[in-house]
This record gives sequence, C-alpha cells and structure tokens, in this order.
Amino acid sequence: MLKKSSRGYGLGKKGPIKIILKLMNQFFRAEIVSVHGHKMILPGKGFDEYSTLGVYGEFDTSSVENLVHEGDFVVDVGAAIGYYTLILARAVGPNGLVFALEPKIERFKILKKNIEINGYSNVILENKAILPSEIEPTFFNIKNSQGGVRLVKNSEKNDVSLEPVKIDVVDLDTYLKKYTAKNEISFIKIDVDGPELFVLKSGRSILNNKHLKILIEWDKDLSRKSDCNPDEIIDLLTENGFKIYYPDYVNKKYFIVNKDELLNIESSDTINLLCKKD
Repeated sequence: MLKKSSRGYGLGKKGPIKIILKLMNQFFRAEIVSVHGHKMILPGKGFDEYSTLGVYGEFDTSSVENLVHEGDFVVDVGAAIGYYTLILARAVGPNGLVFALEPKIERFKILKKNIEINGYSNVILENKAILPSEIEPTFFNIKNSQGGVRLVKNSEKNDVSLEPVKIDVVDLDTYLKKYTAKNEISFIKIDVDGPELFVLKSGRSILNNKHLKILIEWDKDLSRKSDCNPDEIIDLLTENGFKIYYPDYVNKKYFIVNKDELLNIESSDTINLLCKKD
C-alpha cells in the first residue's frame, strides 16, 4: 500500500494521505535496511522511505543505472547517506571511481559506514561542499530539520529557524585535478538543495566533456534562496551543449524541454533534470 500510494500521483498527493503515509513510513522503519541491493544504516530520523519502499525514486534510479557503465569516473555531489553513491560504486565496478562529497558531518559519518559495510573500495569520500572560490560559504542548518545544510543568501540570514554552521568547501575543477583528468568524468549527480548553479560553475572545465551526463535537482525556489538564478542554470547547461530532459514519473519517460518551457512548468515537487549532449 505504501509503495502504490507513494509514487507521486493519485491518493499519495493529497495532504491528509501524505501525512498518513509519512506516519506509516516512520512506524515501519528500521535502522539497518536493504535498499536496492545494498545494506544501509539509517540515521535516527529521516529517510523513512528507504526502509519501507526499498528504493528511492524508481525512475531516477533506473536512469542512473542506464547512464553509468563499468570503468566510468563519476561524481556524487550532495551524497547524503549514500543511496546513489552505492549505486554508482556498483555500476562503475573495480576499474571505475566514484567521488562522493557530503558536507553535513552527521550524514557523512553514516555515508562512510554505508560504503564500508558494502565493501566498496572504489569510492573517495569527502566531507566538503562544492563552491567556486569567489562565493562566500554562508551555510546554515535548519533547526529541527533532518535535511542537509543550506547555502542561504544574505536576506535570509536573520531567519530564526537557521543555525550557522562551518563547512569546508572546495572548487570541483581544482579538486579533481588531484585524482584524474577532467575529460575522464562521464557522469555527475548534483543534489545540494539550492546552489546547484554554483556547483556547475565550480566544474566549468568538466562541462566541456563530450559525453558528460548530469542528473541535477531542479527547484526554482530553493535556487533563488541560495542567490542562484534558475535562468543561469539553464543558460550554462545549454551554452555547454547540453539538451535538458524533464521526467514524466507516471509514464517513466523523459521529454526534452527548452528554457521557456522549463521556467514556466509549475510544480510543487522537486524533480531531477537529465542533461546530456548525445
């Protein structure tokens, strides 16, 4: 019942039903679970659907598995507790490499444990956020929230629900030079709750890669709260030769969108855009 009602349409979208589903997820959760073929340790709160559904977004998950191949070098920006990091590690195999970056220390500790209990040695973990060097790292935790850290613009700093937190940051282009040539990166997943534009700008040289694919979180409101203009995200991607695809989660298909269409789509749901060149 949980699985059928939680697919983002039908009864699962109605307010009272969503509350009931959330309570059921919490009631049936476990601390160590099997999620899409991996063991995962969960934090004390949050990530309840990992326990009850056994997969986090079927369509996004299958898309990533189809896009990443044996021997690939890939990057997971905003790795949280490791759902996609584990999937990427399995997909690239022993000859590939996953760079997983998660700035929130509580999540990072669990991420590290989840990589260890599944026996992967092809993952490099970093407790850092990605930012260009010219951007001030003004990060905050949201009090009483299980979410990740947020990069918040100046006008939001007086919000009493926000708690300042010090986060180590690194420029993506500079960081990857230590490990690999930029043209070896074939896939990037970006989920950073707002400053996705800054992550893209931090990896400008990587965006030139001919066969690069990107799965990027799209939330116009969160982008603006991080001083990121959604228009610029689209412009930067298209300037580097990417076509942008919007997910139809009901029919499990993507459709191509242009800038005007994407900016005019109204949705209360956060979705992942697929960006690819070929």
